[in-house]
Amino acid sequence: MHNQFNESEYYMEQKKEEFHLQKYIEEFNSYIHKYISNNISKIHRNTKIHLEDECYNLVRNLYYGMATKGNIRSKYLVDMAVTVGLIDYLLGQLQEEKNIESKKIEKAIGKLAIIKTSINGWRNTNEALLKKV
Repeated sequence: MHNQFNESEYYMEQKKEEFHLQKYIEEFNSYIHKYISNNISKIHRNTKIHLEDECYNLVRNLYYGMATKGNIRSKYLVDMAVTVGLIDYLLGQLQEEKNIESKKIEKAIGKLAIIKTSINGWRNTNEALLKKV
């Protein structure tokens, strides 16, 4: 018995990763809107707009990644990883401003870490599949 996947197992693994990532991103966006975005003061309107835009971009790139294959999918996975970094940066700014309860921001950052791990898993599976083809 060997540890190599065949091509159909890679595709099945990617579909599972897509499903889990979609669920995590939907939960994250819901949490951001309910507990973070709605509580950002008007003084920090720019940060709120950027945070909401990046959350939207995360969803958009997820759907592009799910709809494509190969190197194009890899591009959208990289874009998602960059978006996660930007969201993390914006949450860090909000945490420094101390306008939102720190526990809520920490929970959002924890959810974001799960998304980042899932994106990396999907990227690794995609890259392994590209090497086999």
